[in-house]
Amino acid sequence: MSDELSDISKADLIKALLIERGRRTVVDKDSIVSKLSALHAAYTAEQEPFRSGDLLVWKEGLQNKKMPPYNVPVIVIEQIPTPIFDTEKSSGSAYFREPLNLVAGFIDDDGDFVIFHFDSKRFKKYSEA
Repeated sequence: MSDELSDISKADLIKALLIERGRRTVVDKDSIVSKLSALHAAYTAEQEPFRSGDLLVWKEGLQNKKMPPYNVPVIVIEQIPTPIFDTEKSSGSAYFREPLNLVAGFIDDDGDFVIFHFDSKRFKKYSEA
């Protein structure tokens, strides 16, 4: 059995044990730091304001709502100069004081056009490529 274990890294073994115990994924500390830095850079990147009619999609790793799914475009209705802050009362919520400065519409699962408010920093312009 020791020969079989020599092909499995300690990290892979820990990951397998934690997944078996119900955790979704395990990443090493260097991966977490690298991903945090990349997501911070994506969120804080300077971008020109979006205009009515622009097509947008979520930036990778920054989707904080179930709809629309990744890579499904939304159309900008309006970018609000002064954000409206989400009124979620629990500071443990991802929506607590979220700055909502983007009004965008998309087609929901029923085929209806719905309009939501979003944080524009979580979006980028859509490209078909």
